[in-house]
Amino acid sequence: MIETEKDSGVKFLDLEIMGSKLYVSTDEDFHYSILIYDLKDFGNGSPKPKVSVMVPEASTPYVSRIVDSHRHDSGYAYGCLAKHESLEQLFLIYIMCNVIYKPEHVDSWSPEFVTSPEITAVEVFKLDMNKEPLQWIKCLSLDDNVIFVSGITSMVMSRAALNSTDQELIRENSVYFALSFQCPSDPWQGVRLGVKHLTDSSVKYFSVRKSNHSKVPYPFWFVPSI
Repeated sequence: MIETEKDSGVKFLDLEIMGSKLYVSTDEDFHYSILIYDLKDFGNGSPKPKVSVMVPEASTPYVSRIVDSHRHDSGYAYGCLAKHESLEQLFLIYIMCNVIYKPEHVDSWSPEFVTSPEITAVEVFKLDMNKEPLQWIKCLSLDDNVIFVSGITSMVMSRAALNSTDQELIRENSVYFALSFQCPSDPWQGVRLGVKHLTDSSVKYFSVRKSNHSKVPYPFWFVPSI
């Protein structure tokens, strides 16, 4: 088992495993970093991180203001880790949003939004493991790759590896998102499915069919094994 040190104030946010290394994104008093564990050390008790890499800042500025008793934030960043499905590469993806929520939720770990968050931008970074110390490189293009982001799992893969002949359904150099935000007034508003095309910077949302007979879905991506 890997856990934070007692009373350290460190929160684990996301993780990925590549080879014998475990990469964990953490939050310590709003200071974000990546801890790298060598899983070969499991035989010697709970392993300690051997490397710590600071998380790059998103270039989209964060702006917050109060309007009509609600807090309006632009540049609200949803971040996640993802590894390439075949290459030894680790990516950090920021989904940037405009959000509205009540001021009393400003310090909440999971704020409750008044309306559906609006996806405005996506930024992608790749960890350069050939540099010492390790460095993040901003990806201006994904080339023929596609990124799938969700709250449970995220992945990066080549467009050619997907058995889809519909070029419009799954396009290269794009980030597909399946996210669920808390919207108590209408929980279905919090489900955001769509794609950000990096080639032309466009955002397209997919429709979500509401149901009165089931709970609001918590969407995620998966790759069939057959």
